[in-house]
Amino acid sequence: MNLLDTIVETKKGVKLYARRAESKDIDDLTRIINWAYRGKEGANPWTTEKHLVKGQRINEAALTKELLTDPLLKTIVLVELVEEENGAEPVDQNQGEQQQQRRIVGTIKIERDTLEDTSGMIGMFGVDPSLQSSGIGGVLFKIAENYIKNTWGLNSAVMHVISIRDELLNWYISMGYSKTGKVIPFHNKDDKLDRALVENLEFNELAKPL
Repeated sequence: MNLLDTIVETKKGVKLYARRAESKDIDDLTRIINWAYRGKEGANPWTTEKHLVKGQRINEAALTKELLTDPLLKTIVLVELVEEENGAEPVDQNQGEQQQQRRIVGTIKIERDTLEDTSGMIGMFGVDPSLQSSGIGGVLFKIAENYIKNTWGLNSAVMHVISIRDELLNWYISMGYSKTGKVIPFHNKDDKLDRALVENLEFNELAKPL
């Protein structure tokens, strides 16, 4: 089942429109991603890494490069909050676009190195901190996993998570992910936008069969 270009609903009743990201979305996506990873003024999300990593998670140039990658190897998905005018429910997509107010509130990236890969990598996952705990993250993962399994035909999803983010790791584990035992160092490089604030920062690899 294709979950893109359609309205999906979180367990808490929040309506979202899911679609692939486009170049017109770069400014909004850059803002959402950096909010999610580095914090948003006036919000204190439990997912932020600002006490562990400094600098931007991504900028407009880097995101533009991501969007230019072959879509068979990388796809960035976003969800928009759907706010119906006068409480009206859209009958079809065209009518819905006329009746709805939409704004981007979350994103997730799906990628693989080659067409021969058997796993899809999930990353650059972010939700507007002001809407966290609304079920949006769960919907984004459902979309990403569905895409990996049904569009790419792969049998597992993998991701890298900072090893000392226990609360976040536990959330992923609750969704069926488990540690593979593989550990990836966080390297401070001159060409990177972000830098670790703690020594020996590393990522745990998590995987989930699909």
